[in-house]
Amino acid sequence: MARVSRRFLEDSSSGATTMAFAQLASEAKRKPVIDLTLGQPDVTPPQTLVELLATEARGVGASRYPPPQGLAEYREAVASYMRDFYGVDAEPERVVALAGAKPGIAAAIYSVCDHGDAMLVLTPHFYAYVNAARMLGVKPVMARLRWDGGRLFIDEDEVKKAFEEHKPCLVIVNTPHNPTGLHLDRETLKLIGDLASEHNTLVLSDEVYSWLVFRGEHVPLLRLLGEERVIHLESFSKTLAIPGWRVGFLYAPREVVKATVFFNSNVYTGIPRFIQLAVAKYITAYREDMVEYVERVRKLYGRRARVFTEALSQLEDLIDVYEPAAGFFLFPRVERLIEKLGVGSAERLVELMAREVGVLAVPGTVFGEEWRGYIRVSLTAPESRLREAAARIGELATRGA
Repeated sequence: MARVSRRFLEDSSSGATTMAFAQLASEAKRKPVIDLTLGQPDVTPPQTLVELLATEARGVGASRYPPPQGLAEYREAVASYMRDFYGVDAEPERVVALAGAKPGIAAAIYSVCDHGDAMLVLTPHFYAYVNAARMLGVKPVMARLRWDGGRLFIDEDEVKKAFEEHKPCLVIVNTPHNPTGLHLDRETLKLIGDLASEHNTLVLSDEVYSWLVFRGEHVPLLRLLGEERVIHLESFSKTLAIPGWRVGFLYAPREVVKATVFFNSNVYTGIPRFIQLAVAKYITAYREDMVEYVERVRKLYGRRARVFTEALSQLEDLIDVYEPAAGFFLFPRVERLIEKLGVGSAERLVELMAREVGVLAVPGTVFGEEWRGYIRVSLTAPESRLREAAARIGELATRGA
């Protein structure tokens, strides 16, 4: 048996991912399976963008190595996109092309944190924040998010205490938020920014769901806190339904850009030239098409959010659910359902749901151990399938374990 590192064994034992629960489909007795695990769009990408990709893939030099910071054309297109949609005076020199958002998480931690430093994470949280920190020898410190009536907020005293006691090298903010499907308001973001500034801490702002807001407004942290305090992270995976293309970007202070480019050049070099060129042309020359496409998709997910919330609300004696305001997910509280079925945990509940009624979900513990009374379900299925998923969960509750 091949030797593996103790570090991997320790990290992997506490680092479950959403993809692991998608594998439960093989155990399902009921078909077809309704897979609500991943934040993977079920809509097709814009046809114009697909055609641009095909054209660029046939172009001269398409198969050559890309520069680790990204092609100039891509960085200029992203800077223009940020100026027009986020109202910031973005510079191409501060843009780094990324293979989706995940490498940007690791690159940001690598860029600003030293081995043994603490990093502040607002929980529930995307699992990759904590896993990347541990892989790089950085200690994740948690501060709980609260939500009530569709509003997401922090405990100011708890966050202040975390800053004072742990002196974090970085604080990660995710809005719109995975897994709750809510977004932080301007006042909360300003409070986090003020605390970070007071302690000379950069903010990594994960805004991959920024275009998918159904209620309220999205406030880009760059515009609120300033370009020297924020590392802006974004991916086109959700916005343009191209998760498999692995294309995103980071916008950061110049020192962080240098470190990120070094990280990229030593880990994966960069993303394919033809993907960068296709996306660059689409978000500039086909801006109207892009806006129309995203608006159509945003309305689609907004309708699904209402439909699924209403369907799950029929199980109100067992499930506490609220209508999300953004993104792909619902994060219902299922403690009473766990108790009724006698399964003891969210992990056991999702295993039972998969096996008995063919509905796949993710246990709340993937987003932090304290969320064992929750599950995450995605909106990446047609409305009829979402209604069917809620009906199957109700059937399971009636039937029992």
